[in-house]
Amino acid sequence: MNPPSVRAARGLTLIEVLIAVAILSVGSAVLLTATSRCLAVVRAARDYYAARHIMDLVEIEHPILAVKVNGQDQILNASLDNLDYPDGFTASRSIARSETYKDLLIVNTRVFRRSGSTNRGEQVTSYLYFTNEVAGP
Repeated sequence: MNPPSVRAARGLTLIEVLIAVAILSVGSAVLLTATSRCLAVVRAARDYYAARHIMDLVEIEHPILAVKVNGQDQILNASLDNLDYPDGFTASRSIARSETYKDLLIVNTRVFRRSGSTNRGEQVTSYLYFTNEVAGP
């Protein structure tokens, strides 16, 4: 008969506990990093959709109008400077004629959000074509 082992009754050694804590620490650090990156992506997507919503509001509230005045084409609401919207958004719009095509307008709409000392935002360049057959007022 073999005598009972003394080692069977003892618990975990200090080395085993330290290894388990190290493995758990690495796992939690990876999980925390992944969570923070996911939250950053969610924040960027939310800001993008909010900026797109503000751009839509600018187009609805300040449409670009082309009218004939004294036989000349006039563009109304062409340039807008620093329109303030809720949540710190600022919108601006500039319009320039194309050098290549005289009936083509290049419209740049910018929406920025002030967050602390940085400005983050979106810019959309669109093209608006109108002919000389604009109806009079």
